[in-house]
Amino acid sequence: MGLVTKPISYTWTLTMINFNKLQDILESHNSFLLTCHVNPDADAIGSEIALYEVLKKLGKKVYIINHSLTPYN
Repeated sequence: MGLVTKPISYTWTLTMINFNKLQDILESHNSFLLTCHVNPDADAIGSEIALYEVLKKLGKKVYIINHSLTPYN
């Protein structure tokens, strides 16, 4: 069974986060692909791992794919 993806296009504003939309996204999708910027720092990798753990606890399939290798230190 191949990975089927549907692009999600939502507009978010920094002044108001609509948690109902977030709930809708989490409830209506079973798998998620996480990624971060090129040459990730500890904050980027830590954020990916934290979100990965939350999604796994919700019973979701989660994949992390990054352009750059994880730095040694």
